[in-house]
Amino acid sequence: MTSRRMMLLCHNVHSRVAAATQAMAEPWMIDW
Repeated sequence: MTSRRMMLLCHNVHSRVAAATQAMAEPWMIDW
C-alpha cells in the first residue's frame, strides 16, 4: 500500500513537473 502511494505520488509530481517545464519551454521555442 505504501509503495503504491509513493508510486502514485511520484507519478503526479513527475506529470506536474513535466507540464510546468513544457509550459515554460513553449514560449522559448516560439521566441527562437
